[in-house]
Amino acid sequence: MIAQKDFGTLRGYGWLGFNYRGSGRSFLMPWGVGAQMKMQRLRLGAELFGYQSVSDDTTDVTEALRTSYINSVNAGSMKFYSVKPNLMDSQLYATWLISPKLSVQANGGMTLTGSNSAAGFHVGGFIRYSFDMSEGYSEPEYAPPVENPVPNYRSNMYEESDLSSEKKVRRFKEQTSDGVDQNLFKPRPTQPKKRPRVDDELQQQLDDTEFQIELKSNKKKRR
Repeated sequence: MIAQKDFGTLRGYGWLGFNYRGSGRSFLMPWGVGAQMKMQRLRLGAELFGYQSVSDDTTDVTEALRTSYINSVNAGSMKFYSVKPNLMDSQLYATWLISPKLSVQANGGMTLTGSNSAAGFHVGGFIRYSFDMSEGYSEPEYAPPVENPVPNYRSNMYEESDLSSEKKVRRFKEQTSDGVDQNLFKPRPTQPKKRPRVDDELQQQLDDTEFQIELKSNKKKRR
């Protein structure tokens, strides 16, 4: 069983299980707890894990004969064939997110305490690629949430710190995400007035002058 809780930048998790062992060996209860800090493309974490014997050995071989056999063979026997083993180990790890589907991890740790079990240190790493395209199997880059400085019951034109009765307008921004087409409220473009060219004005003045001269000449002929 695995449980985890996301706190934003931090994530806590833990697990608890049951390990059935044959050949008269004791049953084990593996467990672990951990915490992870999320950054944009990096995950840093620490874990404590181990196992606890939850039953007695039922083999007919005495503990002394079994221990002497283990000491002569070695080769991981204290880890897999010891009498009622218990262990607490540790691990530190760093995971680099190359992409939401591809990640690389390096880890290492050492044994903290235990009984009838092998003690030592361990280092390792892995490359993980997810072929599942669902969101649950991908790990996107972490983006810190942007907190809204304005309470839900207050207008956006006031600062959060401005809680006094004298409200000073700090900034104002119209709310336009109400589903109404905002293009209806935009001013219509107006056609600029066409200014006459200089040549046209000069030609108009010459025409007026010529017309006046013709009028004067006609008047003189009539007299």
